[in-house]
Amino acid sequence: MQEKYRNMTPEECAARFKRNKIIYFIIYILVLFAIGTLFLKRFFYILPLKYADPESAEIYNGLYNSIFSLFLIRVVVCLLLMIIVEAMQELFFYGIFLTLCDPEKYINAEEILFRQNFFFRRYTGYARTRKMKLGLAYYSLEDYDTAWNYLKNIIPANPEKCSNIRILTAFTSYFYESGDKEKAAIYRARLEQIKASSKKKNLQLDLTLDSLKIKEALDNKQFDEAKELIRKYINNHRVSQLSRMHHQYYLGLIAYETNDYPEAIYRFKTSLENCSKLPFARDAEAKLEEICKSYHV
Repeated sequence: MQEKYRNMTPEECAARFKRNKIIYFIIYILVLFAIGTLFLKRFFYILPLKYADPESAEIYNGLYNSIFSLFLIRVVVCLLLMIIVEAMQELFFYGIFLTLCDPEKYINAEEILFRQNFFFRRYTGYARTRKMKLGLAYYSLEDYDTAWNYLKNIIPANPEKCSNIRILTAFTSYFYESGDKEKAAIYRARLEQIKASSKKKNLQLDLTLDSLKIKEALDNKQFDEAKELIRKYINNHRVSQLSRMHHQYYLGLIAYETNDYPEAIYRFKTSLENCSKLPFARDAEAKLEEICKSYHV
């Protein structure tokens, strides 16, 4: 689905998403209608038993309970499938940002949907999720002021008591990258606390904490430590394409700083093939051009 969005304009992405929503909703209604029709057909078929002799009435009660139970099971299964399909549709649409690494296209397409479906995307439970997604998209473009306009609406009142990992990781990364190290430290400490007390691993939590360690290791020229952390995620397909391409760029930086220019060329080109519209692409292109000119590659 993400590949279909790749060569579309934001308007086309929004139109496809909306059309798919309508198609699946119509299918859902038709399936519910079919389930209801089948139930009524069976109900009217056994209805005469209710008004016959007592033994027939008893048979009717047993059959009716079975038919009604089967009807409810089918309705619940249909509802669950619809919820799953809706979630997958939202995930594929968000993939414009996470998988295709095109936050600007995602932002524009989401704003179009917001105008066309104002009630759902503003007043339902999705509104908070939408604000976080848009905030992260603007943050990835290093537009921290606009990102804050969205993220400030979902900031926890007390981060030390917050247990929502998605929100905690979002604000940890935002404050760290925007330069507010003091607030970043508060959210980071809360994530460390959750990690220490939890028996289960959480990929998003581990990735956020390790990303901060990678950046600190790069700043301190601790390249071996950074590479060791990057290896944990560079080929992990549970990690988003966006994060993996950031790691490719970091490996390019390490190779550039250690004068391993063939490796630097490979890593920079890999990151640019997928993330040419992200801010780090400018630095990757500049360093790649410098290497090519200096060594006539």
